[in-house]
Amino acid sequence: MLTLTNNDAEARTLDGYPAVRVLDGTGKPLDVQVHHGVSYFSPDPGPKPFTLAPHEKLLSVVSWSATVTSGDTTTGAAVGVVAAPGVPDAALSVQARAARAPWLRRILG
Repeated sequence: MLTLTNNDAEARTLDGYPAVRVLDGTGKPLDVQVHHGVSYFSPDPGPKPFTLAPHEKLLSVVSWSATVTSGDTTTGAAVGVVAAPGVPDAALSVQARAARAPWLRRILG
């Protein structure tokens, strides 16, 4: 889960998706395709513009499926996120929160 906070004194308008890159242990981007769309964690209603007042927040979900069965098995060490190209980093901050569940024989629900 990504939480975007408008730290600026003025409103900011965002549209679309956060830019996400998978990085290696040195911070170099890996050749991993990141797709927009529905995941098993969240629906994708499509992008729309949001205007955030100062200190207002938006949420986004990033999912990762590591199911390589052939080819390159390079492991990512980190994820780089850009909230809005062209907006100063100090104006918007992104926090990530990871959650995990125990191993189960089947997923409940």
